[in-house]
Amino acid sequence: MGFTNSNYYQEKFTKTTLSNEIVKEVEFEECEFKDCSFVDCEFLKCKFINCSFDGCMISAVIPTDSRFVEVSFANSKVIGLDWTKAKHIREIGFENCQINYSNFRQLKLPKIR
Repeated sequence: MGFTNSNYYQEKFTKTTLSNEIVKEVEFEECEFKDCSFVDCEFLKCKFINCSFDGCMISAVIPTDSRFVEVSFANSKVIGLDWTKAKHIREIGFENCQINYSNFRQLKLPKIR
C-alpha cells in the first residue's frame, strides 16, 4: 500500500505497511502514524511537518533529501536510519524508542529530544 496523494494534512495512518518501496515528493503535515511499518524504503524529497509516530517499526529507511520538522517518535523502533541523507532536521524527539544503528554523524540537531 503506497501513498497515492502528494499531500496529506491531519491524516491518521494505522497499521500502514511499506516494504522495499520508494515514496517520492509526498508532504505529510500534522499526520499521525500508529503501529505502522516502513522497512527498506526510501523517502525521496518528502516532508514531515509536525507529525507523530507511535508504535512504529522504521528500519533501514533512507530519507533522501527529506525534511523532518517537529516530528516525534514514541514507543517505536527507528533502526538503521541514515539521518545524514535528510535535507533538513529540526526539533525531532524520541521517547522510549530504539534508535540502534542510526547515523547522526556530524549533524547539527537543534532541539533534539
